Amino acid sequence: MLAILAPGQGSQAPNLFKSWVDDNSNIDQSLRAKIYTLIKEFAEQSNLDLKFLGAGANEEEIRNTKNAQPLLFITGLIGLFEIFNTTEIPQQIFSNTEIVFAGHSVGEVLAFALSGKIELEAAWKLVCARGEFMSNSAIGSNTGMSAILGGDRSEVIKVLDELGLTAANENGGGQIVAAGGLTSLNKLEQNPPPGSRIRPLVVAGAFHTKTMEKAQQQLAELSKETLQNKLIKNNSVLLTNKDGAAVVDSEKYLELLVGQVAGPVRWDLTMDQLKKEGVTGVLELPPAGVLSGLMKRNCPDIEICTMKDASSLVNAREFIIKHSPSLGKILGNN
Repeated sequence: MLAILAPGQGSQAPNLFKSWVDDNSNIDQSLRAKIYTLIKEFAEQSNLDLKFLGAGANEEEIRNTKNAQPLLFITGLIGLFEIFNTTEIPQQIFSNTEIVFAGHSVGEVLAFALSGKIELEAAWKLVCARGEFMSNSAIGSNTGMSAILGGDRSEVIKVLDELGLTAANENGGGQIVAAGGLTSLNKLEQNPPPGSRIRPLVVAGAFHTKTMEKAQQQLAELSKETLQNKLIKNNSVLLTNKDGAAVVDSEKYLELLVGQVAGPVRWDLTMDQLKKEGVTGVLELPPAGVLSGLMKRNCPDIEICTMKDASSLVNAREFIIKHSPSLGKILGNN
């Protein structure tokens, strides 16, 4: 069984589009033109200069949450389109029982779209709003995030509780991301839990905590007003960041995705569920690397395909054929 994974914020880097479009000799000119048309259409809908963000912006500019989240969405989407030589999500992907979908944090929005449970333009509107709302909620919050590497989980959680911090991300393999007030994070860095080390993260605020409650409320209102009628019922399977559970119902997944904005990301439980689902291979869409690293440490028996740049397209196609033979037939026809 194949799992298709979409990475989260922090995976972005300058010139994300350069390898996938400008320097990509593995796609024909007609597909390249269609992809640029899509980028232009999405840019007009969002008031974001996507071509600049993907092929000219510096690290600080793409770190901005309202830029980073849409950029990650469209980069992963381009990677999938180039695999299948199309600018439409093939219906056979989300009607295939040999595939499960999962995303880390904002990656859940792309996973939602790839599963076919929400119209693509609605998913784009969702990811742009998510980035903007979360960015606005972080302004003036005097909060941040720090990665805790190593240490006993129960001891780490105890220290965070004492400091009034939240375990915003539990990524498995002894990696927990603490979030909350900067003063408390400084105390954590000065006196880390036994056997651990602290790495402050360059982020705008405490994502996946109560600091994001306003963003969550805004996203809930948006989903109620304009997104509910854009949902699609099918049998594709999504794994939620809330607790790793497999979700088939479109409305339920949207509810969980919205709630996750101010709630912890349990990627450790998502990886556990991948094993329970019988996944034999995971394909991490671009900009890949972070989730593949976590998978290697936590799921050594699952084969991994990491789409770091356009040179990995051939390997990605062969990987899909191996782990989802029926989906491989589509590739054979392209």
